[in-house]
Amino acid sequence: MAVLFQTGLGVSIETEFLSVVYLKASFRKVKLEAQAVYQLPAEKTLEERMTVARNMIRTFLERNHILSTDIYLSIPRNLAVLRYVELPLAVKENLRESLGYEMEKYTPFSADDVHFDCQIISEDRKAGTMKLFLVAAERDAVGPYTGLCEGLETRISGMEISSTALASYFSHSGTFAPGASSVVLYMAGGRMEVDLFRDNLLWYSHQVEVAQDGSDLSAVMQCELELLAKKLDEGKDKLPVVFFGPRFDDSLFTCPGGEDMFEIRRPDLSDGRIPSHELMPAYGCALKAIQKIPMDINLLPVGLRKKPGKTGYYTMLLLGGLLVLSLLSWGGGMIVREQLDLKRLNAQIEQLRVKVADVEKMRMRCGKLEKQIDSLNNLGGSSVPVLNVLRDLSNIIPQSTWVNRFSISGSDVNIEGYAQSASKLITPLEESPIFGDVAFLSAIMKTRDGKERFRIGLKIKR
Repeated sequence: MAVLFQTGLGVSIETEFLSVVYLKASFRKVKLEAQAVYQLPAEKTLEERMTVARNMIRTFLERNHILSTDIYLSIPRNLAVLRYVELPLAVKENLRESLGYEMEKYTPFSADDVHFDCQIISEDRKAGTMKLFLVAAERDAVGPYTGLCEGLETRISGMEISSTALASYFSHSGTFAPGASSVVLYMAGGRMEVDLFRDNLLWYSHQVEVAQDGSDLSAVMQCELELLAKKLDEGKDKLPVVFFGPRFDDSLFTCPGGEDMFEIRRPDLSDGRIPSHELMPAYGCALKAIQKIPMDINLLPVGLRKKPGKTGYYTMLLLGGLLVLSLLSWGGGMIVREQLDLKRLNAQIEQLRVKVADVEKMRMRCGKLEKQIDSLNNLGGSSVPVLNVLRDLSNIIPQSTWVNRFSISGSDVNIEGYAQSASKLITPLEESPIFGDVAFLSAIMKTRDGKERFRIGLKIKR
């Protein structure tokens, strides 16, 4: 869903051209306010092309009277390394840190030499694994792009590769059937990328160089589709393949040897969303400023990003507040307040009723446990009464901690349970004159409700 009145500027930079798209969210849809495609001098250095691109963006902003907006940038696919990685679900909480430690395992770079981002695209709860989409770009290679807006009195909000920007465009355009797999061949200058989209996510991406005049395009397309076919298991249905490029002829829409796997289609831009395929990545980038998108990749470090604009949010809050005030005035403020108070009191009563029932159950359980402990103490004649140990633990452990398992053997005590912060239990136990040799017996596990499961061992000081 688009954020009302929010705007976004998408910029896509290729070696030969620069495309810019300016979008605005209205009540009913996302509207294309302005667009442009500029030629870049391919023979010049990257730094020189960035200077030219910066001036073109400045001209675009001035010509369209754009004073403030969020800018998202798309860079060529060949500047990044893409990997699909399978990891245990256990590392989900510290995913970026785990990838940083093993970056050299998945890419030819160390974590200090790259800008990277990742996204979970599937999870297997039974197997305890997840499939991860990893994008990494060398810092030196993308450094000139991160400084694109220097001198424009603004910062870039995000940076991604053209493949993920295309995923955003197609998820918004409705080009492909929901839930189905589709292949896009996107040609820009002397490169062509082959992208497989499924459920609006990028499941495969490969880039290949092609001749500038397109003389080898048919052969390259056939080779790439054959390579993709070996990796797929899509059943009997043919996969739709759409080619977006500057050159079209009938030879491009045949697939020798792959007729049973692919259905080559001509591109269709008749919906009027954009006038040319060069604007697709820029359009996908601009969408990130307006609505939530399936492929949320941002290679720009947090410290270099522009803080998100809040104009649209504040406008919606203001309109919502005015609407609420109007409703309260129309319906009678006093009646509404009384109904709200009554609902709040009823909710509190229900909460207290549940808590009272829990306390009663806990009290009965404690009574049974005390009787069992007394029986054990009487039978064993233990030099260390179990009830005393429990009472000492109850005085030390915070009330927010839940102990669901307790065992004692001689002077050895084991406790298991749940706490807001298990690591904070060690210090008070160690400082106690009663216990010593306090240590975790297993790793701390995070539960779904945010608590930490612990298992601690300690000894009773005689």
